[in-house]
Amino acid sequence: MVVLALDTTSDSGSLALLRDNTLLEEHVLSAPDGFGHILFAEIEALLARHSLSIRDIDLFAAAAGPGSFTGVRVGLAAIKGLAEACSKPAAAISNLQALASLSLPPILDAHRGEVYSIRHGVETVAPPPLEFPLPTQTPPPPP
Repeated sequence: MVVLALDTTSDSGSLALLRDNTLLEEHVLSAPDGFGHILFAEIEALLARHSLSIRDIDLFAAAAGPGSFTGVRVGLAAIKGLAEACSKPAAAISNLQALASLSLPPILDAHRGEVYSIRHGVETVAPPPLEFPLPTQTPPPPP
């Protein structure tokens, strides 16, 4: 199974390419003007270095935050679009749960003197496929 994963939730992002649970390459992204300007060219270059096309990807995955609101949306939209175009599954992965699954302290800088963290344990299970449209939360009725 070939997996393309990306993280655009913070100031520096990354792409990763895995085959059968073996990391083929991780590539750090720097995009001061936003990941939308470079993401698809970087994905294309990563795949070319491994003689792969987008159709060779079996699973598309993206970091789902917490993090930069725009960065999260760019990453999820890119992965969902590629998955839909290739009729392949997509998965959204919580940054905090990913850290916790590696036995790392699940704490991320939220800026302004705050942090993101989780307190519960993490089970090792396959993430559910990302479904669109995402369920919307309806606001509570006025009092």
